Amino acid sequence: MEQSSSKVHGLDQTRHIGSRPQIEHTNLSLLVYWVLCTVVGFALLWNDISSWRVATAWQNYGWLALVALVTTILSQIPYMMVSSGNGRPIAPVSSTIFVIVNGAIEAFVFLGCYNLLFNLSKLVFGDLNIVNFIFGLFGFIFYSGFIHAFFWARLIPPHFSANPKLQPLRRMMPFVQITIVVGWCIYYYFTADIWTVVALHALVDGVLMFWVRPPVLFAQRKTAAVK
Repeated sequence: MEQSSSKVHGLDQTRHIGSRPQIEHTNLSLLVYWVLCTVVGFALLWNDISSWRVATAWQNYGWLALVALVTTILSQIPYMMVSSGNGRPIAPVSSTIFVIVNGAIEAFVFLGCYNLLFNLSKLVFGDLNIVNFIFGLFGFIFYSGFIHAFFWARLIPPHFSANPKLQPLRRMMPFVQITIVVGWCIYYYFTADIWTVVALHALVDGVLMFWVRPPVLFAQRKTAAVK
């Protein structure tokens, strides 16, 4: 079936067309997702979650933490250029809760997927660090891409600009996101410090909540699919 881009208030509606309507009850969806993230994250990463390695990691690999931080901050500039809150008000309390909670427990699953494929690759290839790292990186990227395409894209209202001049930059965003992930995974590979990665992920979530301002927490929204 042919699909055309529907534009409302300068925002691209294409990704909500057809068989993937927005999720209606965001509170319940988030609660279920966060519970699943907590269970999976604790199962895969309890040793790292329960260990505080920040001070040692920064002492030995502070430059890697700085590179990851700078990369994360710089990546948000093009994101803010191609996205918009479309006039929605800031909800400081719910946004702060979202940043803290989702920033932590979703990072657990991201790195849990990294660890899972990292360790599975050892069963096949042995202790080949670069190969193990690549498999771990793929695990992180695969889960991140999957959950953003099939969950977040349906939970968050359309927020990308439909301005033709911004489309080349918008098409670059997946590569920008991969750059962030590579930086986070390299840092985690050398330090096993999950809490710095949590802080970096919370920074990204903070830009989302205070720039795009999606009504995803303490709000119910029923939005029909754009035909």
